[in-house]
Amino acid sequence: MNAHDSKLNLKTAVLGGGCFWCTDAVFSEVIGVERTECGYAGGNVENPSYELVCS
Repeated sequence: MNAHDSKLNLKTAVLGGGCFWCTDAVFSEVIGVERTECGYAGGNVENPSYELVCS
């Protein structure tokens, strides 16, 4: 969150989901959600690729 976001009183939610692209698409349509961003949590590789983390 940046200074502009805090002036708008925006909050951050971190969610986990199996297929994050589907979760991202659903939440991006929710009224009041300003931005969504997909990514990976945990691990020790900075900016891992999809191929590296998929199973």
